[in-house]
Amino acid sequence: MGATIPGQTAGVSLFIDSFIQDVGVSRPVVGLVYGGATVAAALVLPLTGRALDRWGPRRGALCAAVLLGLSCAIMGQARSVATLALGFFLLRGLGQGA
Repeated sequence: MGATIPGQTAGVSLFIDSFIQDVGVSRPVVGLVYGGATVAAALVLPLTGRALDRWGPRRGALCAAVLLGLSCAIMGQARSVATLALGFFLLRGLGQGA
């Protein structure tokens, strides 16, 4: 359960001020991007569920954990709204969703 923290709102909220400063947008824009990425990630979760059913929970958890780590690295490099949105999408889909 601890591995999902980067994809949960409580984990993301620790870095909101950094996102605002690094990307150069306002707090409402970060919130809008986060909300949109959350909805988009939710729409992809049925495909994630099918993949987990096909590959099994062990391989699925390993794959999700590795991809979540890469998502955290992407978030560390977010310098535009597009990369911020991609990072949020990946964090929400792989952290909390998967």
